[in-house]
Amino acid sequence: MASRPISILHVIDWIAERYGGPPRNVRDVAAAQAERGHRVIVLTTDRDGSRRLPESERRRLSPAPRWEVVPVPTRGPALSPSFLRRAWQLTNEVDVVHLHGIYSPPAAVAGAVALRRGVPFVQQLHGAATSYHWLQKRWKKGPWELLVQRPLIARAAAAIAMTEIEAEQGARVFPDARMRIVPPPVVDDATVSEPCDRRGGRAPTVGFLGRLSEKKGAPILLAAFARIAAEYPEARLVVAGPDDEGIGVRMRGEIERLGLSGRVSFPGMVIGREKAELVDQFDVFALPSADESFGIAVVEAMEAELPVAITEHVAIAAEVRAAGAGVVAPRTAEGFATALRQLLGSPEEARRMGAAGRRLAEQRFSRSAAMADLERVYEDAIG
Repeated sequence: MASRPISILHVIDWIAERYGGPPRNVRDVAAAQAERGHRVIVLTTDRDGSRRLPESERRRLSPAPRWEVVPVPTRGPALSPSFLRRAWQLTNEVDVVHLHGIYSPPAAVAGAVALRRGVPFVQQLHGAATSYHWLQKRWKKGPWELLVQRPLIARAAAAIAMTEIEAEQGARVFPDARMRIVPPPVVDDATVSEPCDRRGGRAPTVGFLGRLSEKKGAPILLAAFARIAAEYPEARLVVAGPDDEGIGVRMRGEIERLGLSGRVSFPGMVIGREKAELVDQFDVFALPSADESFGIAVVEAMEAELPVAITEHVAIAAEVRAAGAGVVAPRTAEGFATALRQLLGSPEEARRMGAAGRRLAEQRFSRSAAMADLERVYEDAIG
């Protein structure tokens, strides 16, 4: 626990859950910090894809921390004069500013405001400096890094990465950054491990959770499932997540061609209790991702005592392999088909892996451990 309560301003482009890991991380961190007695403000925008954040979603945001949701245009940079004004006002109320994201005009503006006011700030990478993401849209990112991000992150009290791999890759992009490693708070410390028998007479189910993006590799998983479908005629595949890129639409056509209609479902984006109930139906969690700077969904699956099939591009793959919590497979249809055969064909081995994953999640990625690490980063920045 920190030696005294700290006032913290988190700044993130958007908080809508369709944007995946960073909004989830901000929500979890802010809630955990408020529970530990800190004063927390989150400055964000109302952008939700091409729409506005629904009023029902705003109401779900906890009153502690305090959420400042500023309207911005739904096209173009997530920035507006009112956002700048709120950043200027709120920065004067806190001990430290926590910026989320590095290719973010709102984070850059808030960082500049913090510098002007003499308030220490830290900047979290959220995977944007990994080798995979760094190579995307270099025509846009190159000038931004040179003119904005490198000078800003060099003045930050710390640059926060979630894993050692992310820290190493981030240091190559930003050699002047002061890298600190803080895993996200995924596992509630009140969780109690209990033996779990998932199958219970149901058809074996392979589950995927995440945005249906090229990076996440849902089509690879479908191709892998097609390879084992005849061997496991009752098996099902559930692909859950928002389909902003139209990948799910294309996959549905492929499902019909493969003769798998009725065996593959797309429940869309699931959150809260609905997500927990869906995960309870899984027997295996699979993520053929090309890049994960951490892998929150993987840790959630391990916490639920599921064996996982992932690629080496998931940053915690080495820990999963060392713990015996799942299979690290090549990012190919055949590689994941082999992994699924192993996990579905050996229920006892799958149960052992699930139990090992549960232990790994509880011991390594607990809320209290993550918050203690982050408090040390803040205290060093303030001190």
